[in-house]
Amino acid sequence: MEYFLDFAILIFLLVFISDRLGKIFYYKNKWKLSLFLLRLNIFSTSSENFNIIGNCYAELDKNNQAIKYYRKALFREPKNFIYYQNLGLSYLDLGLYNQAYENFKIAYKFKYIVDYVDEKKYTTIYKINHDIEQINFLIDKSFLDQEYCSQIREYENIRKDIINSEEFFYEMDNNDYDKNLYLYNEKELDHAINSKLDLKQIQSKYLNNKIDLISFDDFLENETIEELKNICLHSTIWHEYERKRGYIASYISNGFNYKIIYQIATELKEKFPDIFKDYNLRNAWAFKYMDKSEGVLIHADEAMINVNFWITDDSANKNQDGGGMIIFDTPAPNDWKFNQYNKNKDYIENYLVSNNSQKVKIAYKQNRVIIFNSALFHQTDDFDFKTGYINHRVNITLLFGKR
Repeated sequence: MEYFLDFAILIFLLVFISDRLGKIFYYKNKWKLSLFLLRLNIFSTSSENFNIIGNCYAELDKNNQAIKYYRKALFREPKNFIYYQNLGLSYLDLGLYNQAYENFKIAYKFKYIVDYVDEKKYTTIYKINHDIEQINFLIDKSFLDQEYCSQIREYENIRKDIINSEEFFYEMDNNDYDKNLYLYNEKELDHAINSKLDLKQIQSKYLNNKIDLISFDDFLENETIEELKNICLHSTIWHEYERKRGYIASYISNGFNYKIIYQIATELKEKFPDIFKDYNLRNAWAFKYMDKSEGVLIHADEAMINVNFWITDDSANKNQDGGGMIIFDTPAPNDWKFNQYNKNKDYIENYLVSNNSQKVKIAYKQNRVIIFNSALFHQTDDFDFKTGYINHRVNITLLFGKR
């Protein structure tokens, strides 16, 4: 009996230690070691553990295994939006776009519509300005009732407080703040990409360029551009606003989840197989910028191919020779970590100077697309757009393949 008790205590300690160590190594990005330790705990039925195991498998490109564990997590917490988001991302990596779309849709419902997460809410001057403009726009177009005028007045008072405050983030008392108010109902399109493009010439130019980059106009059909504009103008999906450089965002996993995005991704692979090869859509987002700003800082992305295009009318751009993107001819080294090539401006700039890097400047134009190697450093060019809600500069980015 004494030996049995000692053995039971030893097993308990091993399980406890493996569980704690597994989580520690997970947050240190040691996926294999974390996976090994967490799976030692055969008694665990924690949804959190199942989700972390799923994340480890996803990082190791074993998405079928990841899906299995995300489903186990959801069996225990069927309304956890994070698990649905993770499930959607694994389906996205596998190229199973219908399943990705459905899971992102459920995640969004649980986070922003049905069971809105009751937590501390914050806003910024960019976000509150945009909210006021968008709600006014939706009321004027009769998509929202007049009762929302009182919400505008509340937000205008908050805006005064933010202007008088030295803090970038402002804590909201309203627990319903940032809840979805309206979703645009997209139309089905026969095809999204311009059917008159010279596909062979575009692929040849990309492959024969000294750097993996090509830019051309009239990328999408006019109807596609109009649908994307309607989504970005009408849908209250702009939930990413922690940036201090004058823009807000919506990602495919938390609002910018529309069938038209998957249609564009599918057509890109079909029409340009020599460029996109077997790479699947990995992420997509829309950035909406305020009237005048510096935009996104210099960085590279965690993907193989970037597709970037603009949808706001050219009449909004006050500088027809600028306002687009700057791309450098130097890629991020393969041994750099994400935080080095994506978030460390000074480190990147010093590296570019030491390598005598040259830059390509591509001016803003509606329906102009840039397709390039995601490892190339790039940034938003300075821009100056007209004031007014419909004039905000909007760019859409699709990432393909995993770096």
